[in-house]
Amino acid sequence: MLTPTSHEDRDDRIVEACAITLDYGSGQGIFDISFSLGSGVTVLAGNNGAGKTTLMESLQGLRNPQSGSVRILGLDTFRHRAQLALQTGSVLQGVTPYPTAKPREFLAYLGRLYPTARGANELMDIFQIPDTKSIKTLSGGEVQRLNCAAALVGAPKVVFLDEPTAGLDPGGRADLYGILREQALHGVVMLITTHLTEDIDQLADRALVLTQGNLTADVSKKSLASTEALTFKCRTNLPTAQLLSALPLESTARETVKGHYLITAQSHIGSEVIATVEAWCAQNGTQPENLSVGVETLSSVVLSKLSKDSSQIS
Repeated sequence: MLTPTSHEDRDDRIVEACAITLDYGSGQGIFDISFSLGSGVTVLAGNNGAGKTTLMESLQGLRNPQSGSVRILGLDTFRHRAQLALQTGSVLQGVTPYPTAKPREFLAYLGRLYPTARGANELMDIFQIPDTKSIKTLSGGEVQRLNCAAALVGAPKVVFLDEPTAGLDPGGRADLYGILREQALHGVVMLITTHLTEDIDQLADRALVLTQGNLTADVSKKSLASTEALTFKCRTNLPTAQLLSALPLESTARETVKGHYLITAQSHIGSEVIATVEAWCAQNGTQPENLSVGVETLSSVVLSKLSKDSSQIS
């Protein structure tokens, strides 16, 4: 089991998962997962079948794990599901609400279910949702924006979004990033699943990685701020151990995706390291392309954890 991130402030434990397990058999499910969430946006990443949706549904009380516990705002999610429904929001996969209703009518209806609600007009403007046609005639991207708006109707303190950018074009994703980051700045705690590296780098303050139902990484953007990174492309399956032996101490070298390499270092990556990479490539009969130095990204950490099946993250 991965050791949960340490937190000193109770506000960093708005969502608490403690050793939750839901075993479907044949290695399917989630196993002994513990972590806590506080302010900001956390991305839950993993290959297909890793258990992301099972974990998201377990956190919301939609599935009952065989062992362990989940608390949101100090309340057990299974014993206090009705009470927490008024303080949380959710976007599930493949949901199309009330096809014959108009979006404004739908959001206004939802608002009447909450003691404190955001106005339908406000959310329509924020998410740029057209109200000239019924929901069934909206595009896939428009429905997804409507689902995200619906998740925020009750002015929730915690929001669970299962692949919220699915079906959105690049412009739509960029708009949604801005909206969700704005909500996070106002104190909304978000857990988001995704298959897109762009979502991780543009949205997340933190990334949790699931591998075959196990939590295998818990990394914050803040923890990477002091780590410099060199990325480059060249022929796949080169001996990175050979390269690592020639790099400074506390460096790492790995192939994150087929033909894409990443070097990280706690010290400055300068011309000497670049020369070492070029010499290593030449020794292996190739040359590096697209050399770039910067700060290590959350998506590169995620990809390295999922490198055994990285084709599922794009």
